[in-house]
Amino acid sequence: MLRLLEQKGSPETDLELLRSLRTQSRLLVQEQAFPTTRDEEWRFTDLSSLLQVNFEALTSQPEVSSEQIAPFTLPEAANSRLVFVNGVYQPQLSSVQGLPQDIYVGSLSELLEGKPEGAITPKGELPRIALQSRLPDYLSKQPGAAELFTALNTANLTDAAILWASKNSVIETPIHLLFISTAATPVFSQPRCLVVAEPSSALTFVEEYVGLDEDVYFTNAVTEVWVEANAQVNHSRIQRESGKAFHIGKTAVSQARDSRYTCNTISLGGKVSRHNPEIFQTGEQTETHLNGLTIALNDQLSDTHSAIAYSKPHGSSRQLHKCIIGDRAHGVFNGKVFVPQAAQLTDAGQLNRNLLLSPKARIDTKPQLEIVADNVKCTHGATVGQLDADEVFYLQSRGIDAASARSLLVYAFAFEVIEQVRSPPSNKPSLTSSKPKSPNLLSSLLLPLGKPELPQWQIQPLHPHPSSLIPPMTLTQEKTLAVQVRTDFPILNQEINGKPLIYLDNAATSQKPTAVLNTLQHYYQHDNANVHRGVHTLSSRATDAYEGARDKVASFVNAASRQEIVYTRNATEAINLVAYAWGNSNLQPGDEIILSVMEHHSNLIPWQLLAQRTGAVLKFVELTETQEFDLEHFKSLLSDKTKLVSVVHVSNTLGCINPVKEIVELAHHYGAKVLIDACQSVPHMTVDVQAMDCDWLVASGHKMCAPTGIGFLYGKLDLLRSMPPFLGGGEMIADVFLDHSTYADLPHKFEAGTPAIAEAIALGAAVDYLSNLGMDKIHAYETELTAYLFQQLQQIPELKLYGPKPDANGEGRTALVSFTAGSVHPHDLSTILDQAGIAIRAGHHCTQPLHRHVGAQSTARASLYFYNTHEEIDVFILSLKEAIEFFGSIFG
Repeated sequence: MLRLLEQKGSPETDLELLRSLRTQSRLLVQEQAFPTTRDEEWRFTDLSSLLQVNFEALTSQPEVSSEQIAPFTLPEAANSRLVFVNGVYQPQLSSVQGLPQDIYVGSLSELLEGKPEGAITPKGELPRIALQSRLPDYLSKQPGAAELFTALNTANLTDAAILWASKNSVIETPIHLLFISTAATPVFSQPRCLVVAEPSSALTFVEEYVGLDEDVYFTNAVTEVWVEANAQVNHSRIQRESGKAFHIGKTAVSQARDSRYTCNTISLGGKVSRHNPEIFQTGEQTETHLNGLTIALNDQLSDTHSAIAYSKPHGSSRQLHKCIIGDRAHGVFNGKVFVPQAAQLTDAGQLNRNLLLSPKARIDTKPQLEIVADNVKCTHGATVGQLDADEVFYLQSRGIDAASARSLLVYAFAFEVIEQVRSPPSNKPSLTSSKPKSPNLLSSLLLPLGKPELPQWQIQPLHPHPSSLIPPMTLTQEKTLAVQVRTDFPILNQEINGKPLIYLDNAATSQKPTAVLNTLQHYYQHDNANVHRGVHTLSSRATDAYEGARDKVASFVNAASRQEIVYTRNATEAINLVAYAWGNSNLQPGDEIILSVMEHHSNLIPWQLLAQRTGAVLKFVELTETQEFDLEHFKSLLSDKTKLVSVVHVSNTLGCINPVKEIVELAHHYGAKVLIDACQSVPHMTVDVQAMDCDWLVASGHKMCAPTGIGFLYGKLDLLRSMPPFLGGGEMIADVFLDHSTYADLPHKFEAGTPAIAEAIALGAAVDYLSNLGMDKIHAYETELTAYLFQQLQQIPELKLYGPKPDANGEGRTALVSFTAGSVHPHDLSTILDQAGIAIRAGHHCTQPLHRHVGAQSTARASLYFYNTHEEIDVFILSLKEAIEFFGSIFG
């Protein structure tokens, strides 16, 4: 190791600080022992083969042409690229043009020699002077500098790539830092990067290490990133060295308050490679995202040792690292999270997923949490597995050969992280930012996977999005809960009338994630048989899945027993079931049924029909001045004649959230039964039927990510047992005679005939999907999103909004807003918005009495779900304003 200290000398214009740092670092290197597998931090990473190679100091630079580096360049960074060969800056291969004047993109050697040409655009002294005055602070204070390989790099520090964004600057163009290794003899190079994002700035850069030939060489790279207050840095690190090379990399990041740092790493090459990302959150409200992918084949050893250290409250981080290990390769992942006492209210999630492609492949994974604080939320998980034989068989059944099926599944496993690199988060987002930006980069990254020759758009992940296994982050960070989960909803990845689809009609029906769609298809391709009626394998599997879904629904709404969940076609059928099976037997002339004027037709017409059959009387609760359920008026309607109260939990037109628990308590005081229409609440918030104490509750699956044609009725067990059957036929019987029958126990008494088997099973998959995301998280995110939508709509003077205003925290209504725009008909607005790819509802929303009550013939409605984003709202608002202006110009 000592011979590696002897590198080329310093430039004459060197700073005294650099000489001092090199001297100190040489002493540190000499004092430290070379790591071996006896050291805990290195016990899985054997570097003994590194010591067997006689690396030499570079005496002359090999010539590298533009044609040789062309396969590694990024088209979007054609004018913002720095190239280093064996750690030495190559200005003739670099290009820095047209960048803002308040940034610096260049090399340390040019900066120290006072040659801004080619580095600062436009040419000027201001950035250079500012840099030289502040450079010592950053070079001397970066954490982790004493570690052996970092100290070794500093001991030879003569040049570095520097990326500097001054205060309030935004670099929309990605910066490409390309480090190339090539030499006839084993060469030791020590690339260095210094990236500074000053307060309220934003930048994106790609750091890439490649080998031109299959040579033996050693790259010891150090990257230091400073993310100041309110700044944002998007960083992609790609390592695809020679298969004979050694690569040791360190990324040290310091984050100040309210900053955001995203790092996407991909490690493909190297005989032995290791990357140590270390994040130091030094301020409050910091946010970190680490996404990583390791692909190790043949006899490669690839190690990732990450560490995230908090020091202040309200920090958050998400880490997802995937490893694909084949042949005799060895993968290592060690993820550390440090939360001291001072870092209260920390929210950290870490997930490591590993795919082994051969019996001799090996993975060592070690999540490591050190938590001293009390009020924190920290989760971690790790999975190790092989390719799913059922999934391979599923793809083969679609006409794909076995080899391509395996390649496709591996590709799908890796795709999520690769997608982050090819389409990094933008500093100025657009709705099309998820489209491929660098197909050449994507293709080259997939070469080790044996990518099947299939069109890119046909390849979709076959599993629920891995981020669903990690609790979402703080509310203001929509990436984990909206942008990332959007890949689970294939329907959203399309254009309508040449514009990206913005779907804002979720109150009518929600979109379906891939997990639900795959569940439907899997049933029909593998388990299609009737339930409860066969003893053969297919019937048994179908029955298990069908009844298993019932268990999931029961748990989802906290029913006391699975027998309290009855499958129905939808909420409408569930309400009719209660109206006939309970109402016909329990209501007499003069009995009273209390509804509200805001009810959906499905919770109105069945009771009208029941009143006509029995002579019961309907009474209606009015609205308050703020267009909410008038609890005082409700109290005045209650009496000993009240036998039933049926109210909506959340209005599909007003967005108000009714006080159902208090409604139930007041009704029960008079001995009345209560049915809750929860179609607009179950998909958006935690619903607990036991805490609510309602007698019945209904919901439709198609509004909660499940297919159409499936819903459910919850009913208290004793109450359901007392009710006669609703429909007669097969499945709902115990014994049948010519003159009478006995009926099956709950819940089958109410499920006559062949049920919607596939749809019920898929309803269970939807419940799993929502549960993994977390209903509290969904509600909290949608609350923020709704408050933003309401606020933006309020600023359009032509609009009249219906329903209560959200409070300062966004509470008080749910994820929809109905509105009118003066004399412009809602259908006309909807038609114009559809031309912009935006789907909203227009009409009376099956609440005609409510519309008459508020004095509107019809309204337009924008309704949200957790896959919607603030950016979609912005586009909707802009398009809505343009539509109103268009009609204003016509009609005056």
